[in-house]
Amino acid sequence: MSTTEAYQITGSNADKNASQRLHRRAAARKDTSTSWRPNPGQELLGTFIEWSSGKTSRDETYQIAVIETEDGQRLAVWLFYAVLRDEFDKADPQPGELLLIQRSEDRTGANGSYRMYSVTVDRDSQDSTGGAS
Repeated sequence: MSTTEAYQITGSNADKNASQRLHRRAAARKDTSTSWRPNPGQELLGTFIEWSSGKTSRDETYQIAVIETEDGQRLAVWLFYAVLRDEFDKADPQPGELLLIQRSEDRTGANGSYRMYSVTVDRDSQDSTGGAS
């Protein structure tokens, strides 16, 4: 059904406005099909939009942070890694806040190697740096 057909079915201006909003939201969700897959040394600067979740090909469910870049692209940041999850927990981004995610070089610990991330939120009122080390 096209947007035009939805207008014909619903009729009122309020319904048309609601329909437009819903279509924009649906389109925005489709835009998050692009996952951010950084290499060490890469970073992502953008606005935190919302939390979502998704299933992998192995039927495992993970939390997803939806980030919008300055050019309007929405990226899905899958929280596969414990360090990345911990960083998001510490930074506690809220919708509309600017944040920076940095992927550092992998590290080696007692249980083997792991991916290193930091998440920083642009928030003046308090320290909002995850910054695991």
